[in-house]
Amino acid sequence: WKDGCFCGERVPKEIFERFVGANKVKMRFKEIVTKNFADYSKNSGVVLCPGSSCNRWWKRTHKAESDEICCPCGTDLCSKCGLSAHDPLPCANAMDFKARGQEDAQTRIWRELNTATCPNEKCGVVIERYITNE
Repeated sequence: WKDGCFCGERVPKEIFERFVGANKVKMRFKEIVTKNFADYSKNSGVVLCPGSSCNRWWKRTHKAESDEICCPCGTDLCSKCGLSAHDPLPCANAMDFKARGQEDAQTRIWRELNTATCPNEKCGVVIERYITNE
């Protein structure tokens, strides 16, 4: 908001949990924080296992022959993008294929017109395009 309506100070987790009573809200907040961390950490080599009930995080520590990680939960995943293993398909193609398979035609058209990949090569997060008439 304009004129400094929000000071930008972070609320400590303990205070947040004390004032947010509903477990449903706490769980949703945790999901959003986890997704945000996952989105912004992929290019640093940290990925969340895509297994349905797995909560393991993996960090790529050295250059391996393969980008594939075999998680103890039985899921094979890519250490670069965090998707299920897709070798020999490049990560960009696998992410595009996944996005196209999960949405209807109208959603896909809107996404293609209104979003783009962050121009920072190290980021790669999908962002909303901001067009101004000024």
